[in-house]
Amino acid sequence: MIIGTPRIARGKNLRFSPTLVVAIGAVVLALGGVAYATIPASGGVIHGCYLKRIGSLRVIDPSTGQHCAALESPIQWDQTGPQGPAGPTGLQGGTGPQGPAGASGPPGAANAVDTSTVQNAVLPFPIDWVVVTSLDLPQGHYLVNGSVVVDNDGYDNVTACRLFSTNNPAVAAGNEFGNLAQATVFNGVQGEGETTLPVSGLIDLPNSTTAALECLADPYGNSQPSNGAPAGHVLNAYMNAVTVSSVNGG
Repeated sequence: MIIGTPRIARGKNLRFSPTLVVAIGAVVLALGGVAYATIPASGGVIHGCYLKRIGSLRVIDPSTGQHCAALESPIQWDQTGPQGPAGPTGLQGGTGPQGPAGASGPPGAANAVDTSTVQNAVLPFPIDWVVVTSLDLPQGHYLVNGSVVVDNDGYDNVTACRLFSTNNPAVAAGNEFGNLAQATVFNGVQGEGETTLPVSGLIDLPNSTTAALECLADPYGNSQPSNGAPAGHVLNAYMNAVTVSSVNGG
């Protein structure tokens, strides 16, 4: 037996199937466009031609004039696929180390709302309450303190001072709150008839209002002044208010 390279008889015409011709032509077109192709195209789209009969696939660039042959099916796909679903939540990590201490914040506002003082307030006769000093307070809970130094102007009298608010519906009887401080001052007693009366009280204000300190002098016996004359003097007085968390009593 002689084994060798088969010879093609002279005079015989070679015939190629149309499918093979298309495939060869596609390869030639692909090779011819490699140097100029832009693949993938703008937007990440890849264009191709699929020959179903032999299962061949080639990539083309339509922007350079490349296109699929008559027997090929044009196809395209994105270079980047769609985003997949979120994965399951991972395990919680361990506690990290404690961070450094932060910087100190600015100092807070003092809880003393205000302080008011007055000097030389006249306590008239006939007797009447006279506001000697006051504070404008916003809504809140307060401890209000005050002190009054009074002089009896040479008369035997009873001097009294109290706290009140001008708009406090929670307190009845004239809107007084706190204690009523009073003292009997005789002429010549305690120096020249001077005495100090302290007052203090808690107040709950649902609205902003004015807290005031008022006093009166009530002469008695045979030493009453004439009408319109002073029955006593407030030499000096002060009051202040301090915010508190709550008010349990008035």
